[in-house]
Amino acid sequence: MPNTPTHIHKRIHASEPLAGVRLFVVETGLKGITRIAGSLLGGTRYSPVKNKALASIVAEMLDEGTRRHSKHALAERLESVGASLSFSSGSNYVRFDGAMRPKNASLFVETLAEELRESAFRASALRSVAARALGNLDAEAEDTGAQAGIRFSELLFPEGHPNRAQTTERSRADIRRTSAAEVLKFHTRAYGTGSLVIVAAGEVDDALLEQSIRVHFHGWKHSPLSLMKPERAAEGQGGCSEVVHIRDKASVSLVVGASIGISATHEDFYPLLAGFGVLGGLPFISRLFQSVRERLGLTYHITASVEGALYRTDGYWVVRASFAPELLTRGKEAIARELERFALRGVSARELAEYKQAVLGGHLVGLASAERIAIAVRGTIEQERPLSFLDEYLKIVRGLTLENVNRAIKRYVRPDQACWVAAGSVERGAWTRPSGV
Repeated sequence: MPNTPTHIHKRIHASEPLAGVRLFVVETGLKGITRIAGSLLGGTRYSPVKNKALASIVAEMLDEGTRRHSKHALAERLESVGASLSFSSGSNYVRFDGAMRPKNASLFVETLAEELRESAFRASALRSVAARALGNLDAEAEDTGAQAGIRFSELLFPEGHPNRAQTTERSRADIRRTSAAEVLKFHTRAYGTGSLVIVAAGEVDDALLEQSIRVHFHGWKHSPLSLMKPERAAEGQGGCSEVVHIRDKASVSLVVGASIGISATHEDFYPLLAGFGVLGGLPFISRLFQSVRERLGLTYHITASVEGALYRTDGYWVVRASFAPELLTRGKEAIARELERFALRGVSARELAEYKQAVLGGHLVGLASAERIAIAVRGTIEQERPLSFLDEYLKIVRGLTLENVNRAIKRYVRPDQACWVAAGSVERGAWTRPSGV
């Protein structure tokens, strides 16, 4: 059985095998497998203004073949020893995740280093990646939830803010204009050591892993990138209401929310997060689930949360739901009533106790997995928090009080200042804000 996930930060061994490459090793009870989670700066926020898709395309092309090996050869190398490696791009970081046997650390790190340092960025590979991305955007254009979310972000946040999503049409245009030369130029400028983090959890051969990093990342240049901070605070358009019309849709997506002007480092963040956990974050027992879905039978999908507040970025609260077009009016009125009640009365002692129990139990179960431990350590480092936060988080949740949760709700939830966006087969003239908000 894995070790009990308490005092996890005391079980983390941190080192810097090479200047600008940090390694964090977490020994767990998992035998025979090493789980890897890592990252380096170079996410979508580092794309040039004229092509916001560039950074994500670069990340997508990392495993499409290098100057020495084809995509197939690289995949076969890993598969032959039961290893795996994948890349993804977020707002700040390019991330990689993988698994290997401890004895294969050298081969794994060699492959990781080759793909990060020597990707070929061939025109043929770019065409393939671009075709996949454009296919995904075709689906996004018809996705009512995605389109409601994009418009919602435009109403709340100014151009350049990390929480402002790019429109589907702009993303299409950026992908179509991207050239292999542009991809190579971005990679050459942005990628390198400095922010590179590798987390290994499970059964780990520390010495072999450190030696492999020193050998295969030796000589890689230092990246000039540093963690970006938001240039401007959120500029919410209070009290707004809009519709995104998409023809022939069986359901309408509704997004409701407002900016909060604080990040996850603010003392009010976790009390506010708990409040929205009670409102719509806990499956089956949240208020919105019980009232709008179970009691009124208006929807199968409704959630509430606080989002976009990592990396010291000012976030927002949001409610998401979907309704049949003929039920939209009743659905939005039901949400409005619950929001008014939430803002006025907050949560009860019983609801807060249920939230704390669910969150604490889920956190402990999650950290019993080597994969989840590796991801949690990576996230903590990316957010520039001390490793002790992995354990302090539990103390924060246990320490939540009814007074500070309800005070945060009253401070940041003003239903009359919320933006309401509906997307689907709704005529613009027929859409109005719910009465009373």
